[in-house]
Amino acid sequence: MTPAESYERVAKLTERIKNAYKTGEDASALRKEMELAIREIIPEVGRGCTEILYSDRKACTITEVLSPRRIAVRHNRYRVVDWEQGECEIFPELEGAEQIFTKRKNGWWVEEGQPTSEHSVLLMLHYQHAYHDPHF
Repeated sequence: MTPAESYERVAKLTERIKNAYKTGEDASALRKEMELAIREIIPEVGRGCTEILYSDRKACTITEVLSPRRIAVRHNRYRVVDWEQGECEIFPELEGAEQIFTKRKNGWWVEEGQPTSEHSVLLMLHYQHAYHDPHF
């Protein structure tokens, strides 16, 4: 499977889940399939991704694939449009230093040097989003 095919698989599953009610497909089974597809995404330079820091989300872009289980990312510049709704506008310009993430046995992408736990800095490869929680 190529990187493009792995991302396309996730996109198709997303659409099937959205339409499951209309088509009669088992949404629960589709979500399980989606979880597996997300963990099997093959990273590709230039693709957007999301760094998860507790309730905050930072839009990132993959800048280098160092190995099949190790990638470098940088944050995208963004602007908060609506603090109440958490709406942000993401720009293509990158800022800050590169961060290295490694793929762990459980399929999670975790910042290098961090333990694998729900409190780690995680990376989601299947979407790009920015959100700054105004309550913290």
